[in-house]
Amino acid sequence: MGPVMNSVIPDPAMMCTPICVLIVEDVQFDAELIAAELSAANFFPTWTRVDTERDYLSALELSPPDIILADYTMPHFGAQPALTLLQEHGLSIPFVVVSGTIGEMVAVALIKQGADDYVHKSRLNQLAPVVRRALAGIGKIVFFNGNRYRVVDFPSEPKTRRIGKGYPSVGCRSSGTDCRHVLASPKMLLQAATRR
Repeated sequence: MGPVMNSVIPDPAMMCTPICVLIVEDVQFDAELIAAELSAANFFPTWTRVDTERDYLSALELSPPDIILADYTMPHFGAQPALTLLQEHGLSIPFVVVSGTIGEMVAVALIKQGADDYVHKSRLNQLAPVVRRALAGIGKIVFFNGNRYRVVDFPSEPKTRRIGKGYPSVGCRSSGTDCRHVLASPKMLLQAATRR
């Protein structure tokens, strides 16, 4: 059938944030619920629903979205192949899994693979904060100078150190051997990464 663009008309009294969303979902009603949840949270979503690899790639090529929200379990496509294709095409678009059928272990595996977050369909009230964090880059794992970092919100009084000569100061704290948490805005970290 191909991707179909939709939008939700926001309440004119509310200040809304425009957002272009690609929804990987085989059930139209579920896509409408997702869009309505975003609209209720002061987003003005223009969204496209796709349910095949071909339509997904076409939508990415026609107009790259601000964020991708993907169901995990679909008959012919889903979050796992959608995330893999996104990475294979070298696109850096926030990716959130929205599904009612996967458990925590699968969700964690998808996040380790590169998804920004996961929201269970029975808890769509959590979608808007997750989308805001994903759009801001909060929670994203990034690599810098061969080290792995997870971007987190600013603490009230961060301890700072230099990443390297000429780079912005950011606070780091160890989180085991797996990852360091970067106490900085994603913008600051990306500025540092592009100065290399």
